[in-house]
Amino acid sequence: MNNPQDVLADLQNYAHLFRLGKSFQALDPMADSLAALYQSLNDQALPVAEFGTVVTRILACQERQDFAGLADELEYVLLPLLHRLWL
Repeated sequence: MNNPQDVLADLQNYAHLFRLGKSFQALDPMADSLAALYQSLNDQALPVAEFGTVVTRILACQERQDFAGLADELEYVLLPLLHRLWL
């Protein structure tokens, strides 16, 4: 996985793409990033439960095609969580 700063920048970029209505450009790479993040959190023995809760909400937004909500979850919930864990 990339270094934490790259991951945070990628997630921020995906949030912007969702807000711009470019969900097709963000969905696959975001899913790959979330899978890599999950593995990294498991490897580092960091709290996975909170991450899992956020991912569940992200997936619910995706299922409803609520891409503004998905962007909010990425930017205002997941990114601050990762900042607390990594920085």
